[in-house]
Amino acid sequence: MLKSVLAALVAVVFVAGCTSGVSGTPSSGDGDVAEAKEPLTSAVAFDDISAVDPCSLTDAAAYDDFGEAELPGTPTMDDCTVVVPTDAGGTSVQVGPLQPVDLLPDDRRDVADLSRGTTIVQASTSGSVCAMALVFADDVVLMSSAQAETPDTVSDATLCGLAESAARRAFDIVDEGEVGYWEPAESSLARAPACELLDAEQVAGQLGITTDVMTSYPALHQCRWGRTGGDTATAKVDFPVGATRSDVGVADSAVGEVISGRETWVSNAEAGEILVCDAITEQGEFGLDEGLREYAAVRVVVPVTSGKDPCAITRTLATSAWANLPPL
Repeated sequence: MLKSVLAALVAVVFVAGCTSGVSGTPSSGDGDVAEAKEPLTSAVAFDDISAVDPCSLTDAAAYDDFGEAELPGTPTMDDCTVVVPTDAGGTSVQVGPLQPVDLLPDDRRDVADLSRGTTIVQASTSGSVCAMALVFADDVVLMSSAQAETPDTVSDATLCGLAESAARRAFDIVDEGEVGYWEPAESSLARAPACELLDAEQVAGQLGITTDVMTSYPALHQCRWGRTGGDTATAKVDFPVGATRSDVGVADSAVGEVISGRETWVSNAEAGEILVCDAITEQGEFGLDEGLREYAAVRVVVPVTSGKDPCAITRTLATSAWANLPPL
């Protein structure tokens, strides 16, 4: 299966550093009142949101209180993973992706009010995982999460401390205008907004949903049609990154087929009350890290009771999506 999404509720005790300050209005050296910074929206934070280098949003300073981070981190289109050994065991900290605030659970908990209209909230966690979210002033969210490499070896307090520290450091980097960017090649999927690869009416017709149920992720590398967690079908387009096909969920035994002139691997599975089918095709080199490759994926989920064939829908949608990908 493809890279899992970190989710589920956790109650957390964490230790966080405090930021000291003085009361009063800041002033410039000549006695004039300093001009306050504008609210930190995603548009203000990022010059080119689709070409953000996610590993520029973190550094060793984020983890000084817990261990010596193994840098540089490993990037994808939307996140950066950093390994942080701790006294209790190894952890992986993921910074990213950017997503709409509506995707956070309703029972999220406020953790900290930062400046410029930003906040940190405790988001979803599961097992040996803790996730935080840096919420910008326009309700765009940057996720940060920490996961123990071996379950039940690292305390919730440490995991949530790592996730919160990553979120705080990401805020500092953005606030100071130190975000890094990369220049995607003409053939890169970073140049292909995911929601534009499929026609909304075609997707709605295949899934049996209305055309207005679409979620575009802020960096434009992911798009979802339908409501997750319900009893209706959903479809998603995203651009995973990995060194090999198996890194992005293609089984070693998978046999390729040709869809829209591209070698494609189609796989299906049943998980409880839902049926899942993915189609994945390789695009080319990923410019942010030598040895990594870009892939495009179409994923369809249908309820078992729907009577729909998810792989038939996946192949139909992949035929349209692949035709709109940048040329190889």
